[in-house]
Amino acid sequence: MKKSFVLYIDNYEPIRTFTLEQKGMMLDAIFKFHTGEKIGFTDNEVERCFLWFKQSFLRDHEKYLKICERNKRNGKKGGRPKEPKKPSGYSGNPKNHDNDNGSVNENVNENKQDLKKVVSLTTKSFN
Repeated sequence: MKKSFVLYIDNYEPIRTFTLEQKGMMLDAIFKFHTGEKIGFTDNEVERCFLWFKQSFLRDHEKYLKICERNKRNGKKGGRPKEPKKPSGYSGNPKNHDNDNGSVNENVNENKQDLKKVVSLTTKSFN
């Protein structure tokens, strides 16, 4: 038996207008459903709404069982290898760092010149 269940935020919308007593009955029914106890409804509106919740719980349980089965199959394969295989791609840094594509960064000198102009303008304004 699972020890938990999921309540989604959008599950609140159908019970938003319920009285506190109806919300309490709904919560009680949810817990009884998950613990396998018999649910006795005294309010038809709560019972109809619970059927919507029940479908969500059953769908989530099916998904959980599928994940458990997948994990069981994967576990039988032996799990993660002791030593990972080397990647088939190139590993390490390239030895040759030459830039043979003819591209030259000319902005470096222009930026230094612009910076010198800004510095000289600001020093003049403080004098």
